Amino acid sequence: MSRPARSPRPTLYLVLGAMWAVLAAGGWGLSGETALRVLFALLAAVNLGMGAWLLRKQRQAGAAGR
Repeated sequence: MSRPARSPRPTLYLVLGAMWAVLAAGGWGLSGETALRVLFALLAAVNLGMGAWLLRKQRQAGAAGR
């Protein structure tokens, strides 16, 4: 019995992106590590971009279904 594939939720990516952005901006626990700040900023950008892309895709699918 096969189940339909679950689509990823954009909210998860947006929340993760916000979390990484706060860590990159605040620098908590980094003690001046620039490489980690850059890594956190990149993770934030990727997660926020993925969340926005999934949200747009989900809205287009909903509009096409009407």
